[in-house]
Amino acid sequence: MLGHWKVHPLRHISTVSPRIFSSFTATDHHQHLSNIKSKSRLLKSYTVTPPIKPWPQKLTPKRLCSIITQQQNLDLALQIFHYAGNYHPNFHHNYDTYNSIIHKLSRRRAFEPITSLLNELRNSQIKCGENLFITLIRNYGLASKPKEAIKIFLQINDFGVKRLCVSRMTWRVRLRC
Repeated sequence: MLGHWKVHPLRHISTVSPRIFSSFTATDHHQHLSNIKSKSRLLKSYTVTPPIKPWPQKLTPKRLCSIITQQQNLDLALQIFHYAGNYHPNFHHNYDTYNSIIHKLSRRRAFEPITSLLNELRNSQIKCGENLFITLIRNYGLASKPKEAIKIFLQINDFGVKRLCVSRMTWRVRLRC
């Protein structure tokens, strides 16, 4: 049985039962996080490795869409998407990259990350197309999630997209199912 957690002051890290694990201490060359003046300085001290190797040196949105589409592992596809947007130099997501990851996740019924992706997309001011929402409405319908499909349908205008015939037709078809 593991012992109780112990929290030691400042220079020690939490440990489990001293009989099983020895106490970890910070050495003098490590700084306490409160002593670091800027986030950028802290971030520069860490290296983030790409989720796949080899990682393309020149990455375009079209290439990223291809990588995401070919990826079988959904978690890895999502990591690739986030790594490209956050760490690849001079890369910016566009409608196609968001569409490819949301399409992949919704087809496999992995709906949890889609809400945050939609929030990112809305905040990014990227011009959206209706196909993204048609895909989501269809896939929520196929997954027997009519409330979520309704929410997506009602949110279309929030993204600057006008509800056209196709999304209305998709909505009517899903309601019948």
